[in-house]
Amino acid sequence: MAIRVGFRLAVVIGTVLLAATSLGCPEANAIWVEEASTATSLVFRISTRRGGLDAIRPGYLQVTDCEDEPGTSRTLWMIVSEQNGDPLTRIAYGVAPSGYSTVTEARVLSSGCYTARLAGTGSVRFRVRDDGTIQ
Repeated sequence: MAIRVGFRLAVVIGTVLLAATSLGCPEANAIWVEEASTATSLVFRISTRRGGLDAIRPGYLQVTDCEDEPGTSRTLWMIVSEQNGDPLTRIAYGVAPSGYSTVTEARVLSSGCYTARLAGTGSVRFRVRDDGTIQ
């Protein structure tokens, strides 16, 4: 009986440890708006760190308007990586790169505040001015 209880306990502990290690930390990555981008020609740069050149394979990119209150943002464009999405260093707003699928079709960005988020730690807040330039 002691062997059976010990084996069961070992299975339970092993399962808990496997689950805990598979959750892990979010992937460290960064996203920023490419210089000279405008509301009609917006390009996001992505890498392992801001200003970096290493290509990454984010699980998704989501662009939302800024929240007035928590939980009130609207998704304006979203893409998700397919199983073998290509590693990327840049993503043009509204254009799903090879290996990515569009979940939410891109909406026109009028003047206002927006947030772009990657799966992981990367996010950037930006503002479209009345003249279409990005701040």
